[in-house]
Amino acid sequence: MKPGTAESSPNSAAGASAVGGPLVSFIIPTHNYGHYLLEAIESALAQTYDNFELIVVDDGSTDGTRQLIEPLRDRLRYVRRNQGGPSAARNTGIMASRGQLIAFLDADDVWLPHKTALQVSYLVEHPEVGLVCGRTQAMEDNDRRRPGATGDQPPRRAGERVMQFAAGAAFTELFLHHRNYVATSTVMLRRKCLDLVGMFDESLRRVEDFNLWLRVGRCFALARLPHALARHRRHGSNLARDRDAMRRAVMANLDHICALYPEVAAWRRRVASRLFLKHGLQDLYERRPGEARSNVKAAIRHHPLNAAAYPLLLASYCPACWREAARTVSRLGRRVVRSCGGRARVLIGGGTLKSRSRSALSGAHGREPTPRL
Repeated sequence: MKPGTAESSPNSAAGASAVGGPLVSFIIPTHNYGHYLLEAIESALAQTYDNFELIVVDDGSTDGTRQLIEPLRDRLRYVRRNQGGPSAARNTGIMASRGQLIAFLDADDVWLPHKTALQVSYLVEHPEVGLVCGRTQAMEDNDRRRPGATGDQPPRRAGERVMQFAAGAAFTELFLHHRNYVATSTVMLRRKCLDLVGMFDESLRRVEDFNLWLRVGRCFALARLPHALARHRRHGSNLARDRDAMRRAVMANLDHICALYPEVAAWRRRVASRLFLKHGLQDLYERRPGEARSNVKAAIRHHPLNAAAYPLLLASYCPACWREAARTVSRLGRRVVRSCGGRARVLIGGGTLKSRSRSALSGAHGREPTPRL
């Protein structure tokens, strides 16, 4: 990958001074997010783990980002490149980094202070795990609370424990069931993961992160901590807000993965059916019955035996008052499930599995699992 025109400031002293733990490279890509960037940088510099280097990759910003962070140049490395998108910016940061471990922070998000220390500790204790992530907390566009405002103790849900998938099983869980529980701003992974599976796919302008997690999960174990590690900002310019573009990107990523791993191409129709059904459910919940009907019909075309599609198709024809009643029942049901401890997860040191996850785990040692509806 040719990162284009680049310039960098001298190395930060932060990553070289501390001892006793592996060097972690923090990578923050930004494009015209100067109004958020300083908060992201502050949260990275405020980590309780101090053996790190901070790399800010300016992806062709025109909002004065360079001048904005000039006072902090002695505490970070600044790299500027021609605009190439999030994948190219992160790849530029990876190539400029020196750490054994790599963590990503979107310029409009912030980290909680304990994030790095928790993840480094987990990776040191679990050498089989290649990538570790965690939960996020939502924050609104005008939220300007300092990163440490939630307190010194790592926030976590009561009764929730670490969720871990073995190599291969992680890929199955993410790909077959399309449960992307990996939030980019909570990710820390080993450099050897990228050495083996490659970096971000620069041909993808969206879901490029999910594409990489799939490839990593094919070869390495993945773990998700129960702690909140980052705060994700919701605002009008989030890429995920463009629903149609995101849906096209998700289907394009499906094609990429099937081309990369031909042995999973037989799953494509079932996975596509699940994706269209997921979109249809979202449309129905957001009161767009016409769009929901179109997506559910597409799900049925891809896999007519997807039994869950038919009740949803019927719901798309129901009167609005019926759908509102169903939404109310659904919300109540989710509250009951949460109050009872949530769904079963893969637990460290034992525990129970969901029935669909059992089939996923059968592929952990080189044998492809049989997909279930």
